[in-house]
Amino acid sequence: MHRRGPTAHQAAGQQPAHFVTFDVLRLAGTDITTWPYTRRRAALEGLFAHTG
Repeated sequence: MHRRGPTAHQAAGQQPAHFVTFDVLRLAGTDITTWPYTRRRAALEGLFAHTG
């Protein structure tokens, strides 16, 4: 679906998309794959804490 402008807006209303993130592997340019999952999960939640 390569749409731009008004047709993109219309398509978004008809077929909304959602981005779902389950893990974070890099944070501020730092590889955090060696962190325990619980710490990465906390970092991920922090990234989305200010969104509605």
